[in-house]
Amino acid sequence: MRYYLIHLFFAIMALTGCKKFLDEKPDLNRVQPSRAEDLYALLDNAMEINGKFTGFIEMGCDDYTLNASAYSELSTFYQDVYIWKPDLIYTVADITLQWLNAYTPIMTANVVEESLDRLDHISETDRKLLKGRALFVKGLAYSVLAQTFAEPFNAKSENLGKGIVWRNSSDPNEKSIRLNVGQSYERIIALLEEAAQLLPESASDSTKPSKEACYALLSRIYLWMQDYERSLYYSELALALNNHLIDYSKVDGSPLFPFTAMNEETLYFAYCNGSMTTLQNTADVSEELYDSYEEDDLRKTLYFYEKSPGQIGFRGHYMGMDFGSFVGPTVAELYLIKAECQVRLGNTDQGMVTMGILLENRWRKKADGASSLDLPSFSIGEDALRYILKERRKELVFRGARWADLRRLNLDERFAITIERSIDMDGKAVKYTLPPNDRRYTYPIPKEVEEKLGSNEK
Repeated sequence: MRYYLIHLFFAIMALTGCKKFLDEKPDLNRVQPSRAEDLYALLDNAMEINGKFTGFIEMGCDDYTLNASAYSELSTFYQDVYIWKPDLIYTVADITLQWLNAYTPIMTANVVEESLDRLDHISETDRKLLKGRALFVKGLAYSVLAQTFAEPFNAKSENLGKGIVWRNSSDPNEKSIRLNVGQSYERIIALLEEAAQLLPESASDSTKPSKEACYALLSRIYLWMQDYERSLYYSELALALNNHLIDYSKVDGSPLFPFTAMNEETLYFAYCNGSMTTLQNTADVSEELYDSYEEDDLRKTLYFYEKSPGQIGFRGHYMGMDFGSFVGPTVAELYLIKAECQVRLGNTDQGMVTMGILLENRWRKKADGASSLDLPSFSIGEDALRYILKERRKELVFRGARWADLRRLNLDERFAITIERSIDMDGKAVKYTLPPNDRRYTYPIPKEVEEKLGSNEK
């Protein structure tokens, strides 16, 4: 089948070495799909579309630590990632895992869009659905890249700093361009807004995009942009389509991984690949984070387990296994976004009501079936906001949210923090810090890629 040839092309790009790949120009005409079935097959390949997001979205955050033994077993590159070394030196394998893989969904979606422009025998129904799915795939992929390889969006600035690297087509002869931050978000939003017009309200399974997933992702992105009115608007649109929460009191905690992949809360199934420092057997959950869960909070046992005395591991993946961090939108995330935006817009009581809906499904039930949650009330909006942000971290741990939250919250001195790591080297504790708004919150793109970039049209 033609789609196998296209995936072989992408595999060859990754495996033959970055410089060779960048210098040589394969002939895509030999692998062009010609039928709607070929295009669906490309977008249905979950390994290529749903599981190629960069591990950088998780590795830099403060939700975990490494002991000296785990740190010593990492490659030099991932040791440098863990201590936030500013000038990372990528090997070919690192470029493949953190960069080329992240662009595989984008390149595949570009092939689909170009094929739709070229083929006139595809039905209007198929054309609409394929176009919508391709746009969503690109929107999500670029949104993760915007939180790792682009500078943070700041609503109080012109956002002219370094943004994402944009691929206009699947043609390797066409140079990529690096947008500024403002351009990056404008284009990502445009992709998702168009996708939302084309996709069905829900999908047959959560590996496929839908209108509800588009709205959820737009809500997330507008939160990053500190546009709370639009973020609230899209969270409510998404929740109007799907507001189903898992009652954690009904989850069987006996399996090592209590949650199944593509569960009822999952709006779109996506996970990052190559988060080498956060693997279950490598990373220890931050003691400060673990201690923030109260005993009747079921997340404390469903998310975590004792690996050995004094070492807590994470098991709450919405993937059914430890294969990377889940990064897709969920219904729970929508409630958190809605609550935060309500409070930020002055509706503190409404925000806490929204939080109560989520947390009642997370806390242990009493003998009479009522929740053991004692939801606090706040007369001061900032106090409510701090509570919601704390709960956001606890709910979305190891789901690709913390790094993005650190980046946006550091812009507000009320919530800015310096995060620290300590490594025992030769019997001495060596401390590393990442201050607010440090340039290391933006990962460097590989030099081999940067040298090949074209000029950015203004």
